This record gives sequence, structure tokens and C-alpha cells, in this order.
Amino acid sequence: MLRLVIALVFTLCLAAAPPLLGSEEPQGQGDILADSPHPLDRKDAARAKFEALQTSPKELAQAKLAASQYSFESRFREFLAGRGTLDFMLEAFQQYSEAGIAVAQGPAEQAVYHEALWVLAYSAEHINRFRYEKGRIPLQDYAQSIAFRLQAQLALHRTWIPLAQKETRAGWYHGLDEFEDDSRYLVLPAKELAKIKFQATQTDEKVLIQGMLTATWEQEAARSKEFHAGRGTLDFLLESSVRLAHARLLASNAPDDRLASYENLWLACREIERVNLFRYQNGRIPSQDYAVSRYYRREAELMLLEAQAKYGKAAARQLKQDSDLPWLFNQVEPDYLKFLARDKRSLFQASQRELQRAKVQAAQEECNDRGKEFLAGRGTLNFIRDSCSRLLEAELAVSDIEAARLAALERHWLRTYQIEQVNQGRHLAGRIPTKDYTGSLHQRLDAELWLKQFLAEKKLPTVTPLRFRLEGRVCP
Repeated sequence: MLRLVIALVFTLCLAAAPPLLGSEEPQGQGDILADSPHPLDRKDAARAKFEALQTSPKELAQAKLAASQYSFESRFREFLAGRGTLDFMLEAFQQYSEAGIAVAQGPAEQAVYHEALWVLAYSAEHINRFRYEKGRIPLQDYAQSIAFRLQAQLALHRTWIPLAQKETRAGWYHGLDEFEDDSRYLVLPAKELAKIKFQATQTDEKVLIQGMLTATWEQEAARSKEFHAGRGTLDFLLESSVRLAHARLLASNAPDDRLASYENLWLACREIERVNLFRYQNGRIPSQDYAVSRYYRREAELMLLEAQAKYGKAAARQLKQDSDLPWLFNQVEPDYLKFLARDKRSLFQASQRELQRAKVQAAQEECNDRGKEFLAGRGTLNFIRDSCSRLLEAELAVSDIEAARLAALERHWLRTYQIEQVNQGRHLAGRIPTKDYTGSLHQRLDAELWLKQFLAEKKLPTVTPLRFRLEGRVCP
């Protein structure tokens, strides 16, 4: 039955969309598709925006849930068949869980989606353990699946304990019961899985957090080695650095340790940007790779300044051969640590406003370059979507007045609408799979919900493309 509802919602989203691309006015400020051979029809865009604002938030949230469910199902099927990208699949799991929690009524229904996320995460880890032992996947993929399962388990633990204290069993079944053929998703018999799930809720949180810290460190170390050898995917390395900082913050209580977590993140982002500057100047990487590394460094610098203000003057920490940063002490430059100390002193004297503006500039450059790739039929859809979110986050952070924030949200909606329209045409032409279209649909619906929320409540969205608000979330 639920599959029928999903198909109906998906069909309605296609039918409600205006004609693909017209050919009237050139693009305005903030459009990533300004160089499109088929410029966006402004009347169609205005009509789509008007219709979106007339739709109730509940209907938008339900449509987003349907889109995210289709995306995660498709990516999980690929994973079971030995294809696809692990990072994108885990992201689809997270989006499905968050979309379900957003439409759930009460803690009991929200627990269903926390359980569903844990079941999916456990299944992925179980399969990857076998593949890693057989030498079919690298260490970082297995470590990432462990860390993701532990994050989901931590969220499940914090959700289930309050329900158990209230002596309610509501929602205490895996959230995949609503699928007609859920047996495809379960790698173990239901009774055995239920037993493991119950044991998972009894695990001490400190054990879970320590396991996350170990797994994320292994993942980040392996990706760093790839990066310095000229291999790997830059976006995945940057995200793994952030996940390591998040795990360290969860495991830290003392101000010195928490400040050190932010400092290590800054060191990692600084080193990535330093290497990418050299590679970009020598024509070895495209401009968007250098731009995104600049964005991450600037945001890490802003976070370090905020942490220093929050935790006060923590004890001065001397750089030493820390196992979290093994690459830092393998530099060939004799004055490397001297330059590092100089950059740190300059950072603490820097203007936060200038850092925010530099972050906006980097985000704009990355988004425009990835937009050109997207128009030419190249690049990765998830990366162009993430770059749009980074640009929105940067623009909101630098905007001080309501009108500027509203303009930033409207530009973001227009970017997501343009991407969805192009992907709609490609999907109807059979050029991309359905999961790619539903992924762009999910982001456009997100943008509409944020825009409606701001117009109604003047409340800004929590945009975390880098999962940078580290201390405020359990599952980044």
C-alpha cells in the first residue's frame, strides 16, 4: 500500500511541475545555470514558486518522505548488488530517517524511524564486514559503516530509553515493517535482529562514542593517505575530517579537549587546502576542488574562533606527534611547523566578518563550477546539491537583515528548482535513473519548506552541509 502512495505522490510531483525549460529572460543573480543553452522560463519559475507557497507544509513534508524513501530503496538495492557509492547510500538512509521524523506525530512514531535507520545501518555494516574480510572493499568503507551504525545506535538508545521509562512499547518495532517485501533489507532473521537491537539499546553511551571515535579515526586516516597519494574523493575526505571532530567532541568534556577537537579540524582543513592550492596551480585539480577546500578551511577557522570564545583561554597546547594527525609530521618542508604557528597567530587576529565573506566567495565559485559541469552532463549530482547547500549556509551566515536572508532562501529555491527541472527532462528521456530525479526533488522540497517556514515564522533553517554545527546534533 505504501508503495502505491509513493508512486502516486511521485506522479503528482511530476504532473505539477511546469514545462521543462523555456527560453525567455537570461538568468538573474545567484542562478547557477546562467550558461544553460535552454534558459529557465521566468514565468514558469514564478508560477512554480507561487504554487509551492500555497502548498501546506504537511503535504511538502509527506512528498519529501516519499522521495527520500524511493532514493534510499534504490541505492540500497544497488549496494546489495555490489554497486553504488557507500557515502551516498548512507546519506540516503539519513535523509529518509530525518524526513520520517519530521512527519511523525510524537516520540513513539519518531522512534520508528530511528529504528529503521539502525536496521539499515546494521545491515550495511553486516554486509561490509563480510566484504572487507574477503578483501572486496577498503578499510575506510568498512570503518565508515561501523561509525554510521554506532551513530544510529546512539540516537536509538537516546530515543528508546525515555519510551521504556514511560512503560510504553509504542513504536518498538523496526520501521521497515511498512514495506511489503522488507525481507530484502534484513540480513538476519527478524527474531535474531530483534535480539541484537534490544542488546544495542542496553549498551553504555560511552562505549558507543568510543567506538565511533575509533572508527572515524580509521576512516579519516585511510582517506588522508589516499589524498596525499593523489587518490580518493576530496568531498569524502573533508566529511570524514568533520565526522572525526564530531566524535571527538562527543567524547570530550574538558574545555582543553573540546578546543583541541576544533583545532585539529582546522589543522586538517588547512593542510587539505594547502595541498590543493599547489595542485590547482599546477593544473592537477579543477577549480571547484580548490574552492571547496577553501570553504571548509574558512568554516573550520570560524568554528575555532567561536570555540575559543566559548571555552575561554584553555591551556596552551603544544603541537606534538598526535595519532589523530599523522600526516602533519611527515612534511618535507623544514619550516612547516613555523608556518603553521604563524597561520595560527594570524587566525586569532582575523576578522570573523572577512572570514565569512571569504567563505561566501569560495562557495559561489564551487557552486558555479559544479553548475557548469552539471549542465554539460558531467559531475556528481550529490556534489552539486551539497554545493548549493553550502552556498545557502554561507549567504545566511553573512546576512544581517531579513530581506537579505529572504533573498538568499529564494535564490537557493531557484537553484534547486533549476536542477530538478533539468533532471526531470533527463529522467523522462531515460538519461538518468529515477533515484537521481527523486534526489533533486527532495532538495527542492526542502528548499520550499525552508522558504515557507521563514515567511511564516522568520525562522532560519538549520543548514549543515558540512555537519558543522557539531555540538548540536547526535547523528551528523
